[in-house]
Amino acid sequence: MNLIMRPYKKRLRIYSIVFSMFLVTVSCKKKEDTTVSIEKPFHQTNHWIVLEKTDASKEGNTFSWDFNVKQPSDYVLQIVSKNESYKDKDVAKVKIEEQAFEEPLLKSYIINSNDIVSEFKNKIPYKNTGKQTLSITTDADFKNLRIIPHYKKPIGSGEHHQEWLTMHQSAEKQIALKRFKEAKFGMFIHWGLYSQAGGVWKGTKINNAPHPGPKVAEWLMYAFQIPREEYKALAKTFNPDKSFAQNVVKLAKDVGMKYIVITSKHHDGFALFDSKHSEFDMVDATPYKADIIKELYNACLAEGIDFGVYYSHGNDWMDGTDGNYANVKK
Repeated sequence: MNLIMRPYKKRLRIYSIVFSMFLVTVSCKKKEDTTVSIEKPFHQTNHWIVLEKTDASKEGNTFSWDFNVKQPSDYVLQIVSKNESYKDKDVAKVKIEEQAFEEPLLKSYIINSNDIVSEFKNKIPYKNTGKQTLSITTDADFKNLRIIPHYKKPIGSGEHHQEWLTMHQSAEKQIALKRFKEAKFGMFIHWGLYSQAGGVWKGTKINNAPHPGPKVAEWLMYAFQIPREEYKALAKTFNPDKSFAQNVVKLAKDVGMKYIVITSKHHDGFALFDSKHSEFDMVDATPYKADIIKELYNACLAEGIDFGVYYSHGNDWMDGTDGNYANVKK
C-alpha cells in the first residue's frame, strides 16, 4: 500500500508547492496593485507657487524667477520674511509680465510662529498656463515669495464637479433658485456666541482689533486671535430668551419678509443645533440646552415663512482651518 501511495504523495507535494507559489504570486500582485492605485489627497496648497530667494537670478536688489503656472485663475502675491528681519517701512516693486506695481510690505499675518507674511493688494490674473516671469525689487530681507489662488477664485480638485453640476442643474435646484429670487425680501441672521460679546473683547472694539480680517462681530475670535479654550467659555453664559425663535419669525412676518436664513454654524465652529460630531453646540455646551435651529424652523413653518441655514464648512477655527492662534492644531 505504501509503495502504491508514494507516487501520489510525491505528486501531492509538487502540487502543494506549485499552488503555494501561485498564492504568493497573486498576493504580491494584489499588494502591488493596491500600492499603485493609492492617490495623494488633494490639498489647496497643491496650486501654490513658492519661489525661494536662493533660486532667484539677482542683479543688485532685483530678484527674478521663471516658473510654471499649472492652473489659470486669479492669484495674489505674498512675500515671507523672518520676524527679526521684518521692517514695516520696506517697500517692493513687482513686475509680472505686463503688470507692474509698488506697495509697502505690511504685516498681514504670522505663520510658523515666527514668519511675517505681507500680502500685496493687486490681483494677478493668469489666463494661461505655462512659463511665466516675475521680478521684485526690494531692500527687504525676505525668505521667499508665494503666489496663491485668490480667495474669491479657489482652485479645487475637480473631483466632485460633475456631481455638483448635476445637482445644480437639477429641476429641484432650479425651482428653489427661482423661488428664492422671487421672494426678494428676507432676513439673513448672523447670530451665535460672538453676539453676546457685542463686537467688543476685553474692552477693545473689534474695529481696533490688532489682527487683520473683517471687522464684524462674527469674526471676533479671528480678529482678537482668541485661544480656543478661552473662546469656548462664552458658551457657559450663552442663554438667550426662550421666545427667541417666535420673536424673530414674528418680526419677519410683520414687515413682509418671505424667508429667514441663519448661521447654523459660523467660522468659530459653534453649532446652534444638536451636532452629532461635536459637543461645542447649543445643546451640550450652553445652559439653553435646546436645538434653537429646530425651534426657529418650527416657528417659520407655523407662520408660512421659508427657512434656510448657512453652514461654514471650509472654515472652522475650532478645528482645522483655524485663525493662526497660539495653540494651532496640526
